[in-house]
Amino acid sequence: MKLILALLLAQAKPYPGVDQNRVDGAIDRGAEWLMKQKFEPWGYHDHGNVRHHDLVLYALFHAGVDPQNETFQKLLKFCLEAPLERTYCVSIQAMFLSEFDPVKYQGRLKQCCQFLVDNQCKNGQWSYGREVPQDKDVPTGGGERPDVATGTAPAKPGTRAAPKRPEKAIHIRRRERADKDSGDNSNSQYAALGLRACMEANVWPPAETLKDAMHWFENAQNKDGGWSYEGKETKSYGSMSAGALGCLIIYKHYLRENWRADKRVGDGVQWLAKNWSPRVNPGTNEGFVWLYYYLYAVERAGILTGLDKFGPVDWYREGANFILDAQAADGSWSEGNTYGGPVKDVCFAILFLRRATVPLPKVATGSPKR
Repeated sequence: MKLILALLLAQAKPYPGVDQNRVDGAIDRGAEWLMKQKFEPWGYHDHGNVRHHDLVLYALFHAGVDPQNETFQKLLKFCLEAPLERTYCVSIQAMFLSEFDPVKYQGRLKQCCQFLVDNQCKNGQWSYGREVPQDKDVPTGGGERPDVATGTAPAKPGTRAAPKRPEKAIHIRRRERADKDSGDNSNSQYAALGLRACMEANVWPPAETLKDAMHWFENAQNKDGGWSYEGKETKSYGSMSAGALGCLIIYKHYLRENWRADKRVGDGVQWLAKNWSPRVNPGTNEGFVWLYYYLYAVERAGILTGLDKFGPVDWYREGANFILDAQAADGSWSEGNTYGGPVKDVCFAILFLRRATVPLPKVATGSPKR
């Protein structure tokens, strides 16, 4: 594992206009800050508690923390043993496991996929979700495999070594559907990321799940090219527009549609270029709200489109330099008093700086069309 990490470090390429030494130092300090925290779940209204553990684990992985680190191991154990009961948590756990070791954890990824499939709302969205029955005989931890570099943390942008893909394909059937008519575009964008992670681990949801979700985002796009938290004709804003753009690309890619020629995708990119700011979540009434959540959504949109720039906007250079300047002396980032506190902000900042999103494969392997 140390040899692989050393090779990844040697391959690192700085991004023009961004000091890679500052990036590496900021990520290290952010990871150190995270490992000192207590990851209390957060909740509001009637949505129940949403835990930070899966997000922190994913951020530490991309920060290059040794998987044998005591905090890393405790988080991994907690996440694997905790019930799958919130869309955000399940989706991020799937993202982590799919990159960490999809062969060893394919059974757990099957459970994550089942949760997402069964919790899709009637209109194609997702809400916060609820625990669903799971097959109790599915091994969620697997066994050690000598041919798999288990838990190799990525070291630098552009240095990812793709994990070995499980040879056995698992196809999920929808057993039930959420009794909710609709959800929101925040949970829905993370569901897309979770489903994508499962498919990369050769765990396939029904084609209808992907199609219903894709059609929702197609029809929910506003005339200005952006998206809102709820549905069409409500005000577009940054985090929802960047997240929805990424979702649309994911679904079209895995359904083998030509997303590059899709006008909706082009309009979404234009919205981001026109409304870009690294300092505020554009379109929100409060301005400086859910800022790092928004920047991480921009990172995903940039990686998934394969665009270094949205029009004239060099999103990574401008966003990274803002984030580097905004880091506190203790290694944290915080936008202020918003739901979830600074833990989520630090995680999203790390993921942006690391350019953590896995680029789409050139050819979609496998197929939900069956």
